[in-house]
Amino acid sequence: MTVRRLAPWSLQRRLVVGILGLLLLVSAAVGVGSVLALHQNLLTRLDQQVGISLRAASNGPIGASGAGEGLGRRVGSIYYLVADGQGVITARYTDENGDFSTLSDAQEKVLDALTGPDDVPVTVDLGGSLGSFRVAHTAVAGTISQQPFRGTLLVGQSQSEVDTTTANLVLIFLLVTVLALLAAGAATAIIVRTALRPLARVAETATRVAELPSTRARWRSPTACPIATPIRGPRWVGSARPSTGCWDTWRTRSCRASRARTGCGSSSPTRATSCARRSRRSAATPS
Repeated sequence: MTVRRLAPWSLQRRLVVGILGLLLLVSAAVGVGSVLALHQNLLTRLDQQVGISLRAASNGPIGASGAGEGLGRRVGSIYYLVADGQGVITARYTDENGDFSTLSDAQEKVLDALTGPDDVPVTVDLGGSLGSFRVAHTAVAGTISQQPFRGTLLVGQSQSEVDTTTANLVLIFLLVTVLALLAAGAATAIIVRTALRPLARVAETATRVAELPSTRARWRSPTACPIATPIRGPRWVGSARPSTGCWDTWRTRSCRASRARTGCGSSSPTRATSCARRSRRSAATPS
């Protein structure tokens, strides 16, 4: 079984993927930070509302028929009162229509199991259609049928608005990030392709030269001196190395003089070879 190796990525693809990856990391960091900050801010405001409701309920009549009316009919609020040794006295929830609904036995058990310091909101999941709530409790004292009692009062507020707002923000960030990546990917591909166009031309030229036969690769353009002709330039002042080949202005003048003497100007390889031999014989003949 032969394993097929994947072709290496081109420089353009690596640059585009690298830039998009960096943009994705930055967008993810900004998105996660923004969502967490907003979620914590909304929870803090909700906890403040729960604390205000708990103080208002604990300062009102406890155990009377109108207990908890000071909270108003806030949609999504919970009023739960338990007397020590007597059980649940009041367990109601304000639904979306502003009407009072009775909590189920399973929901009452969740609230009874709630522990922790007083006046500190915590998150509880009541399940069903109610979902999560921020609930705080405190110890209270009141009267029932002119009989004093002590118990625990729990007040809560639904967390649905916080969860909905956070989910909407996450969805918005995902959509914006996807659109931004698509736009940035297209723009980056165009910019990188334009910037690497000269390099692509150089690579294409090098490939074409490498594919030429060795007999053709020995010659330059028809108007240039053949590479096979050993033309030596003068020794320049201050240089201990003899010059070989055609250099700068002397190259141009030497090439013109050589073509004038030998008639080398044809693009034919045979003609160029003959011209190169005559040039070598002329160079070997002492003046």
